[in-house]
Amino acid sequence: MKLSLWIMTYSYQKTRSNKKIFTYIGVFFVICCIVLFIFRNSFTLQIHKISSIVNTWSQTKKTLTLKIGALESRMQELQDMQTETRLLRDENTSLRNLLKYTKDPNTIVATAEIISKPYRSSFDRMVINQGSDQGIATGDLVIAGDHVLLGTIEQVSEVSAIVHLLSSSTYKHTGDFIIKNLGIPVSGKPTGSGNFTFEVPIGMNTSDGDIVVIANYPDKAIAVIKSVDIDPRSPFQKALARTPVNLSELKFVQVVRP
Repeated sequence: MKLSLWIMTYSYQKTRSNKKIFTYIGVFFVICCIVLFIFRNSFTLQIHKISSIVNTWSQTKKTLTLKIGALESRMQELQDMQTETRLLRDENTSLRNLLKYTKDPNTIVATAEIISKPYRSSFDRMVINQGSDQGIATGDLVIAGDHVLLGTIEQVSEVSAIVHLLSSSTYKHTGDFIIKNLGIPVSGKPTGSGNFTFEVPIGMNTSDGDIVVIANYPDKAIAVIKSVDIDPRSPFQKALARTPVNLSELKFVQVVRP
């Protein structure tokens, strides 16, 4: 009997407690609705402000990205302009030096640009951008500066010419080779790619840096001794020489009458 009474009492109290909880939840919900209704304009304004800030940040980021891209593009343009200016300056310097080192400008037929260098042409030849329209003829000499004889004109068109280099293994030399500091003829031959070999009698003092000319043009260097090999069993020492200028870096030449 007591247990039944206790159970009934507990159930009643629990039901009242649940009703209170639901009542509190309901009241809280009503209060929240009233607050949201009263301050709805303020909440909407705050949400609008937050949305505006996000949009502004997004637009600012996009604008900055575009500006950075434009600046990078402009920097690349300036770098390209600087490179072009440097190339033009180098070309201008080459032309000035070429003209400055010429003793007698009246002997020049033409100043020409090299448009195809030996390493791009077959059989140690190069192509220049001046031809018969500028007075160039077969047999004319091609020089670098005033003292380096590179070759002779082999073929001519109206606007270009082919230069046969003296260092070509197929070039037929008609004059003697002379090592300038010795002042005597020596036997030798071109071996191609700017190289020569010479046989110098034992006892003749030749060394790295000695200049080689040909008898026909004693004031023009065709090669510079780079090394000398001595074989005790041979009456000759073998001198290896190269064209005095770097053909891969040469941009302009002069064409003169023989």
